[in-house]
Amino acid sequence: MAIQTMEKNSILKYFEILKSKFFKIVILNSIFFTSVTVLLICIMGLSSFFQNVLKVQSNVIDILICLPFIFLGPLTGAIMKIMRDFVREEPGFFWEDLKKAFKDNFKQSIVIALIQYIFIWAIYIAGVFYWNLSKQNALGTVGFGVTIFVGIAFLFASYYFYMMTVTLKVTIKEIIKNSFIFTMLCFLKNILLTIILVIWLGFVASFTFMVIASQNAFLYGIAICLYMTLTFGLVFYSTAFFTFPSIKKYVLDPYYEEHPNETSKSVGNRVKNSDGEIVEELPEFVYHNGKMVARSALENEKVFSDNDNEE
Repeated sequence: MAIQTMEKNSILKYFEILKSKFFKIVILNSIFFTSVTVLLICIMGLSSFFQNVLKVQSNVIDILICLPFIFLGPLTGAIMKIMRDFVREEPGFFWEDLKKAFKDNFKQSIVIALIQYIFIWAIYIAGVFYWNLSKQNALGTVGFGVTIFVGIAFLFASYYFYMMTVTLKVTIKEIIKNSFIFTMLCFLKNILLTIILVIWLGFVASFTFMVIASQNAFLYGIAICLYMTLTFGLVFYSTAFFTFPSIKKYVLDPYYEEHPNETSKSVGNRVKNSDGEIVEELPEFVYHNGKMVARSALENEKVFSDNDNEE
């Protein structure tokens, strides 16, 4: 009974947050869609140049041509940070937080994207090789099965890559290792998330093929709107909704139980004052009269009030 109640509460919370943050999720989706479109145009231009001008075509060239996709990594990290704040129902400054997350996590996110890129190509090449080999002997069948298994494990781990990058101050090696640990630690949750994403993306793909087959201008417009508003945003949001609670439960909560004097905002935010002493950095924004305002503005207001009182 308790489990059913918890599941019901989770489902309600999923849709409540989705409803309250819908417009911002649409904005994030539009940003990602625009970035993907620009990269696709660039890649198509490069492909045309190599094929029609240089008359060169090979698998290696294809891999190099598609390499610019790794620049989606930092944007993905920044979007996942915003989605994490949505899931935590934490107030913030949308554009400022997005730009800061993009800048702060740029290096790690682009390395993660490069690792994903290399691994996807490796899985694809191995899959094709073993599939062809499976038509000849049993070794190919075993190899193809192992490739599928490794691919699924990597897919599950990928759910956690960017969430860990924007949440924890750890190395790339630790991000990869911990993400693979979460593939088994949250196995059922990963399967459920995968089913949700497959259903959603399957619907989008089916609708797209239907639109292409119909050649109806009105349906083309609906399809474009779908890609511009929700296709990617819902994937990011669902991934954040499923992954962050797991990271909080197994990583953050145990850490703060062992270090009760620290908070998520103070960890890693220690600076030196004018005397060279290490102190906790004060947050840039604070709550005042029910609103989030800049600390500097409040400090100035306090100074002015003190001066007025002295007079």
